[in-house]
Amino acid sequence: MDHTDQTFTTPTEWSEVYTEQDIRDVGQVLEYLNKRQLGQAWLCARTAIKATKLNQILRGKYPSPVSRDVQTMLDTIERHVEEAKRKRSTPFVPTSVYRAVEAACKRARLYRSFCIVSASVGTGKTTALLRYKETHDNVLLIKAVPDMTALVMLDHLLREAGAKVEGMRKNSQGTKADRMDAIINRLTGTDALLILDEADNVTPQTLEYIRRISDNAEIGVVLSGTARLNNMLRPDNKRGLDDSRFGQISSRVNYWPPIIKTITEDDAHAVVQAAFSDDSEVTDEIRDAFWQMCGGSMRVLCKSLIPGVRDFGLAKNIPLSAQLIFQVGQQALGFTKMARA
Repeated sequence: MDHTDQTFTTPTEWSEVYTEQDIRDVGQVLEYLNKRQLGQAWLCARTAIKATKLNQILRGKYPSPVSRDVQTMLDTIERHVEEAKRKRSTPFVPTSVYRAVEAACKRARLYRSFCIVSASVGTGKTTALLRYKETHDNVLLIKAVPDMTALVMLDHLLREAGAKVEGMRKNSQGTKADRMDAIINRLTGTDALLILDEADNVTPQTLEYIRRISDNAEIGVVLSGTARLNNMLRPDNKRGLDDSRFGQISSRVNYWPPIIKTITEDDAHAVVQAAFSDDSEVTDEIRDAFWQMCGGSMRVLCKSLIPGVRDFGLAKNIPLSAQLIFQVGQQALGFTKMARA
């Protein structure tokens, strides 16, 4: 977590290497950390300045010139402020993708079974999953990496669940069975929900461990991924009886909507309306221009088009218009005018 109970005080004495500008700049850094309730660990991670050195700089005790490092801190803070503005500029909108994710999470938790959500890249499913985790208690979210093994997944899940392996020694986390027991013991009797995002990246054995955890701890599981996830898990015979490697999972699924290929036009319109409603009039023509340029991709809409229109248009006092959207998309971002998805 970024937030901390730590409060920084301005030093009363400074090393002689600090210039007057350094002292003012360190004061700005400390003021920002206190205002945003951010700790030294956050600043270390963002600046890559070693913890001991950063601590001495902020306490006014570093024996060598600090101007360069302090400027790095200020630049980091400036970017953090800008990031916060950008996040606020596009409020969360419960799109059709989010509603599908929400339905999957609710049903998986209620029936303590499996639900599957498959969607094309860029539709916003990971954002939807993160939003669900942020707004609901006892949700364990793991984002898989390519070829994630069962052991790596179990270590992630141990940390997410706050589970302790019994008899764990200094240089050993225990066997896979030890990890499994610790996780099952921690989750049994709870209404926890386990979400595995990009589940099509994991090894087959990893999914088998997920199934065993679900069965033994009696918790719900949501598997999310691309169309490849469907190809891995779907029964491939007409009777619907799956004897394949993943039949134990597919037979436990109680919610499995069709693959989500794009966001809807209504999704795009709602996002644009929310993003610009405070500072511009959003006409049907403007909404349609965004829809045409994004090609049904939430990622393109929110990560490229909307920031591009703000930075290359509105920030230069150019009024929001369909022409501006097409110009920004084609000239600044290199997009071609896309047909409606």
